[in-house]
Amino acid sequence: MSSRQANNHQQRRSRAQSRLVERGDKTHATSRQQPLHKATVPQQPLSQLPSGLGVLQQIRITPRRLKESLTTAELLTVVMLSIYAVLGCIFSAEVNNALMFVVVNGCFIWLQCALAVSVSETDSGKVFRSLLLARRFFLLPAIYFIYSQAHLYITHINPRDYDAVLAQWDFTLFGVYPTQWIYQFANPFLTEFLQICYFLYFWIPLGLGAEFYATRPTQVYIRYALYVACVSYALYVGYFFMPAIGPCFTLHDFSLLNRELPGIFFTDTLRAIVNNGSGAGTALPHLTAHRNCMPSGHTMVTLLNMMIAFRWKSRFRWVYCVVGCGIIVSTVYLRYHYVVDLLAGAVVTVVAILGGRFLEQWLRKRGFANA
Repeated sequence: MSSRQANNHQQRRSRAQSRLVERGDKTHATSRQQPLHKATVPQQPLSQLPSGLGVLQQIRITPRRLKESLTTAELLTVVMLSIYAVLGCIFSAEVNNALMFVVVNGCFIWLQCALAVSVSETDSGKVFRSLLLARRFFLLPAIYFIYSQAHLYITHINPRDYDAVLAQWDFTLFGVYPTQWIYQFANPFLTEFLQICYFLYFWIPLGLGAEFYATRPTQVYIRYALYVACVSYALYVGYFFMPAIGPCFTLHDFSLLNRELPGIFFTDTLRAIVNNGSGAGTALPHLTAHRNCMPSGHTMVTLLNMMIAFRWKSRFRWVYCVVGCGIIVSTVYLRYHYVVDLLAGAVVTVVAILGGRFLEQWLRKRGFANA
């Protein structure tokens, strides 16, 4: 290129930049220049960035920070874990591995508090998003862990079984034993459908919670978590008042259940999973089965989720409705519960929801900023 051509090119470039500046578009004219007064922040190497666990280890947990950070559901979780830790200490001589449960409860308490404080004090980035996700869904494993401990102490605190009382209440109300009466409608296809519904009970809160977490404002998910926590913990406390193992043991022969209520494909497998999870998958199921029939947890949690799915217009509310109705019917049809368990569960659900809202307001008045 000749010097004349180079000069012409430079002049055209200068005139183009001038026109950009004159009409207010300064982006191209100044994109290559950095203001002298702007400080450059050195970038930390990726390998040195703190991980989620590293952030948790650096968090200082103090009463003031907990008061500013914990939601009502998280505070209830800490209280329930603390109660079971105390029970583990009291009954350490009677309950196998009780002290191990005490230690694990302590770990759950620390992790719940650390997650709450760390999320409140972390601004943004991948670490924040990871901690936030862990915090929001920590309630589910915490609830399951608390549930898994209830049966350890029920028989020590209240050793009586109330099955005879509950069965008599059913007979007084209906003139029949409902689990025996409904047997006339037994059908392998119906059994299959209801056994699947009964098993899906464990997944409905996870699905509805994930939907609210992904598509709704944070406060909606926090309120949902509060309701789930209140209903679940009211249920676990209720077990201690009237322990019972259910009509499948008292009004029916448990060993004949697969023969009397056969399914099609998955019934036996799902039934075995439920039995093992409830302590009935042993050689002496009537002795080892958990005393957790009254009130009906399947009814309580299902009614809560059905109500919220319609009230808050979940995309899958009709799916939850069909499965939820199947769950409630299955509790009697599959001989897991007396009908009075369901009625008590419905009442306790309403009380727990109202109690949760009252507790939330009470805590806010006392300085719990995030309740």
